[in-house]
Amino acid sequence: MTKIGIVAFELEKTNTRAGIARMLFELLKYISSVKDIEKRFKFVLYFRASIPNIEFLNHPVFEKKVLKFIKPSFLIYFNFLIPYIGIKDKIDIMFFTTFMLPLLYFKKSIVIIHDTIFKAHPEWFDLFHRIAYRVLIDHAARKASKILTLTKAAKKDIIKYYKVEPERIVITSPGLDFKPVNDENLIKKVKEKYNIKKDFIFYTGQMVIRRRVKESILAFDKIANQFPDLQFLISHRDVNNQNIDELIKEINKKGERIIRIKFINEQDLPVLYSAAKVFIYASEYEGFGLPPAEATMCGTPSITGANQAALEIFGENGAFFVKDPKDINQIAEKMIESLTNIEKARQIAKNGRESLKKYTWLDHGKKVLDVFEKY
Repeated sequence: MTKIGIVAFELEKTNTRAGIARMLFELLKYISSVKDIEKRFKFVLYFRASIPNIEFLNHPVFEKKVLKFIKPSFLIYFNFLIPYIGIKDKIDIMFFTTFMLPLLYFKKSIVIIHDTIFKAHPEWFDLFHRIAYRVLIDHAARKASKILTLTKAAKKDIIKYYKVEPERIVITSPGLDFKPVNDENLIKKVKEKYNIKKDFIFYTGQMVIRRRVKESILAFDKIANQFPDLQFLISHRDVNNQNIDELIKEINKKGERIIRIKFINEQDLPVLYSAAKVFIYASEYEGFGLPPAEATMCGTPSITGANQAALEIFGENGAFFVKDPKDINQIAEKMIESLTNIEKARQIAKNGRESLKKYTWLDHGKKVLDVFEKY
């Protein structure tokens, strides 16, 4: 029997699970569904503060532990406590989901590296994070037994920036299980919950520089007079302190057109994706980019940056692509086109769904489990 440790801190974020947390949730859910899995594996899940109340985690294949320890900085916690626990618990393979590998972990390890943004665009990070991520991610790329990533584009960049042997990298793309919601009463109820009174465009995701949320807001302000019955719903954190809330307040002095929400409940996401006129995610760089793909699976066309991962997963005609997301005019042009050329918007959403339907959580789970079995 193989004993696999998983650093599962991300699952403790119970109010909303996106990105890494969503992928880990779906992986463990799949593992719990595999017949007689407990005869082949034991998965030890490590948490920092508490064990989340998730039903499938009660499956006998999982052993759950809270690492009770005097709370040091994350770097001390990650680099010293985790390696110690791995030795103490006699873990065969440790699975790390957040780019990094502890400096003192010398046993077999599998690390997810979603993208190479820290190498490709160091200017988007402060000095502390540039140094910390450079050390820990470079170490992971050099020392991990296997690296999992999400797209061919991400694999190509990992090879380019970290000089990793191609055979050490396995593509395990995430799944897309969102479907259109057509229940008008439910849509009306959810729109009222978030104070949406008109048609709307939608953004959700961490507000990091590369996703050009600030530029998207300014583009919306530029076209707002042409679409008096249109609102802009924006959710999540302003990670890089871009003064987005202040910008929204200033623009809303002209009329309450932009709705700012801290987070959206998971069950409301497919409803909002389906109800939006268009989803905006003008990102310069992604390893995959779940939100625009999820919106497209709900039948809503997406505006996204023409980055390599987006072109790979959507196909050339599966989204409205912005060549330079730093350019407010280009974003505004795509907003206008997606809102006025209804037939083209429908066709683009249809093309996108066709390209995206191959991404399933079942396939993701099988590929990751296959890596666990082989390595």
